[in-house]
Amino acid sequence: MPLLRSCNILRALCGSECWNAERLPALFGRITVLRARSMEVNMRKNKDGPRSSEFYRAILTLKTEEECRKFFDDICSVSEILAMEQRYEVARRLHDGLIYSAIMEETGASSAIISRVNRSIQYGVGGYEIVFNRLDEKK
Repeated sequence: MPLLRSCNILRALCGSECWNAERLPALFGRITVLRARSMEVNMRKNKDGPRSSEFYRAILTLKTEEECRKFFDDICSVSEILAMEQRYEVARRLHDGLIYSAIMEETGASSAIISRVNRSIQYGVGGYEIVFNRLDEKK
């Protein structure tokens, strides 16, 4: 029933003249991309809001790796932690100059994740570079 309802919604949105079953994946793809872009814009608008400041100051109070693990274990689900760890590993390997296929093999990350992380490194605000440079200085 949900698929039928989705099809009816798409027919209403597209009009019967443009309805075509072959276009369905493209329409869902476009909807997903638009939804992701909308979420990204909202996150960027709110990233410096008052709620986030205390959270990041709280992280800065942590002094050891063990304290960080405990805090993130409490605040995040296991899948969220694993996703962040995987993105960090992907970013580190991209920073080190590895190619996508090697990163996929070593980390198990999909090409979509690797591409998303690469965009963050290339066009982001420089957070990865700050961390990598500081970790490299400590070596």
